[in-house]
Amino acid sequence: ELNEIWTMIGEMDERTKVHKFWLGLHKEIQCNLWKEKLNPEVSTLKKVVAAAEILEIAQS
Repeated sequence: ELNEIWTMIGEMDERTKVHKFWLGLHKEIQCNLWKEKLNPEVSTLKKVVAAAEILEIAQS
């Protein structure tokens, strides 16, 4: 699903995708990603998405 969104948006490097994804998350999930030692400046999109999915499931 995310790949379809990236395709619609157009060409974008990995870091920009991480930033846009991170900033689109609820603040609570962003905070928990920091606690998981993830960082939008250095973490991969794959790791951030995987952690965010787990956090979202845990909060529901």
